[in-house]
Amino acid sequence: MEFSDVVRKRRMVRHFTSEPVAPETVERLLALAQRAPSAGFTQGQSFIVVTREEMKNAIAELCDEQEYVSSGFHSFISEAPVLVIPCTSEAAYHSRYQENDKVDEDGAEIAWPVPYWHKGLSIAPSPSAS
Repeated sequence: MEFSDVVRKRRMVRHFTSEPVAPETVERLLALAQRAPSAGFTQGQSFIVVTREEMKNAIAELCDEQEYVSSGFHSFISEAPVLVIPCTSEAAYHSRYQENDKVDEDGAEIAWPVPYWHKGLSIAPSPSAS
């Protein structure tokens, strides 16, 4: 399949089956995500995997999922079988960019015009048939 076809066919999924996702599947996807390109190959990311119902419900509440649901949408946070919360370490990126191969001519860390450690990533379980 051509990459352009993949991009054209991608879609946002916000309604998931209740079918559990095998832990080895989540581990395989996260292992791949941890190899994604990052500034200076810092790899300053980690992931929190949430499968416990009470924790998913607490996260949904913090994200104000109820407001979304009251607008007629599905409870896509609390009902997803797995939530993956990406975390980044600003300190890891600063540390990497203080190494000899990344400093400027004066030996100082480069100025960061954009906080490249902020990122978006989503790993979703299979979509529901409905």
